[in-house]
Amino acid sequence: MGRAPVATLPHEHPFPEPLLLHTPDSPLLFGPAGIDPGWRAFDSRRGPMALSQQAVDARVDCTVRVARDADGTLADVVCESLHETVFVDRDITLVAPEGATLDGTSAELSEYGSVGIQIASEAQAGPVEPVIRGFTVEGYYQGILAGQDSESASTGDWVLRNVTVRDSAAQGIDTADATGDWTIVETEVHNTTHEGIDADGAIGAWEIRETTVTRTGREGIRTINANSRWTIRNVTVRDTDDWGIDAGFTASNWVVRDATLVNNSAGGISARETDGDWLVTDSTIRNNGGDGINLQPYNTGVAAMTGNWSVHESRITGNNASGIDARTVATTGNAPHNWWGASSGPSGRFGGTGEEVLGNVTITPFYTDSAMTTVSAMTMPSVN
Repeated sequence: MGRAPVATLPHEHPFPEPLLLHTPDSPLLFGPAGIDPGWRAFDSRRGPMALSQQAVDARVDCTVRVARDADGTLADVVCESLHETVFVDRDITLVAPEGATLDGTSAELSEYGSVGIQIASEAQAGPVEPVIRGFTVEGYYQGILAGQDSESASTGDWVLRNVTVRDSAAQGIDTADATGDWTIVETEVHNTTHEGIDADGAIGAWEIRETTVTRTGREGIRTINANSRWTIRNVTVRDTDDWGIDAGFTASNWVVRDATLVNNSAGGISARETDGDWLVTDSTIRNNGGDGINLQPYNTGVAAMTGNWSVHESRITGNNASGIDARTVATTGNAPHNWWGASSGPSGRFGGTGEEVLGNVTITPFYTDSAMTTVSAMTMPSVN
């Protein structure tokens, strides 16, 4: 049996502020193939409705919006080109199953202030928790914006999944000062002028996982001043012009697990002047331009950090400075069961020939092989 014909809605009405649509049980679809003619939109305020033929016939990357007359009467449902900001201010699911691309490479869109997808701020919409997946966002000043500062930051447990952001003139994904247990998963960020992902000051038990960040002009992932428990796991950050992960000034507890941090010019992880407890485990930190992990304060006379810290089950090798630099840290670090690049263990003041470890750190037992199957029998004291 064929699908019922789709009603054609009038097109002569002016378009007031648009309202993004979704179905009650399935997501809104985007893609070069256009909109499925049998798909029926659902407006939570007015109930189900049919899409216009204009939307059905579209064969370009598009977003479906509904417009109303001044008295609230439905005026039209349109399919708009995804060359301007997709502004999300409701708990909806946006999906690009065929890889729809938001292209901001035109001169007027790559300029300062252009945004591919924006999640509404607390002031604009209150807490919003959309799910956005499948898009490629390229050429904008900021690829995805959910933060930036306390006035424009979002509030809610939103999700970005299977999104690619590239060629951003500033941040790839900006969640600075955002509040909520948001998640970035199965996402890629490449070739940004500023940070790949900026979570400066973000509040909540947020998580970044199964994500790759490369070729950024600043930090790959910046989490400084983030005052809540956060997790980064199964993430690759490489070829950045700053730290792979910068967690400086963080006052909360945090975990980096299953991370690969390679060839970042400033170093692998900055944990400078942090106050919470933190753990780095099951990670590879190698061939970075500075320290593998740096705990030293930015300024002399300032406490390096407080809180307990641990580094376990990781490979820390080939970094241009130290594997761990904790020279002025009062809290004894717990860093056993790591591979330092030599069977004799770390160098520095520990007597081995592997990666240098400095400061008040316990490093035994350490692995004596790169496969991390055999541990040392020798005992080395922690060194102040």
